[in-house]
Amino acid sequence: MRALNLSPVTIMMMVTGCISNVNAFTIVPKPLPIYSSFRQKSSNSNTRNYHRSTSQLSASSGEFETQELRAQLNAMCKSDISPRNLSIEKQQELQKYVSSLLRSRDGNKNIPLREMGEDGAKSLHGTWRLSFSTSPASLDDLPLGSNLFITFQSDFKAKYSLIFSKQVWGLKNILAKCSYMVDCSPTQPGLVTLVYQDIVTDVMGMKNVNVGFGMFQGRTVDIESVWFDGNMWIERKYDMNGDMFYNLYFRMDD
Repeated sequence: MRALNLSPVTIMMMVTGCISNVNAFTIVPKPLPIYSSFRQKSSNSNTRNYHRSTSQLSASSGEFETQELRAQLNAMCKSDISPRNLSIEKQQELQKYVSSLLRSRDGNKNIPLREMGEDGAKSLHGTWRLSFSTSPASLDDLPLGSNLFITFQSDFKAKYSLIFSKQVWGLKNILAKCSYMVDCSPTQPGLVTLVYQDIVTDVMGMKNVNVGFGMFQGRTVDIESVWFDGNMWIERKYDMNGDMFYNLYFRMDD
């Protein structure tokens, strides 16, 4: 029987709350800007050429949406922009790209989900950043000045990390050590299950401080993959009302 499945953000925030209650440190978040645009400015001629080239792409192929999502998520990662700090206009733009991409299901661009677990789940190895969600409310528990990362290793070990910016004083990260498995069956291909083993923090410069919450051990997080190309990864989730939304992870440069 599978243990109770909790959202990674929920578990991380439970840990943060418990630490804060014992006054182990003080978090002092500073106001963060709201980003509506993070593309580099270009000349008018370059802009015209860009629109002319993208208009030649088939609207049903999903190629344009894939290129746009990849470019913009990459820009967010390089600029360290949290998905919480996007303007409503930028959220709507990215949501449109996600919807179009998933409708197209361009089979020539993505990796079949059943192959995600092949060769020791090699296609997953590396660090992935939670970069966007089609349900902004799902990110409300993500603290200001923080980003969520998952690092998959070759020995079916993983690290779920909540990394805080320098604007948050006293706490650098919360790290959940996990094991993981990937479903290659026809039933739920690409389902990635992480099992929590231990949670440690970096508090006030003291690294690998064991939080000691045994209640998290054995808890699981499922990532239901619906699209994957080795650099961009889309999962399907449901909120408390049963409404479906999507989270996007982007692979960080090695």
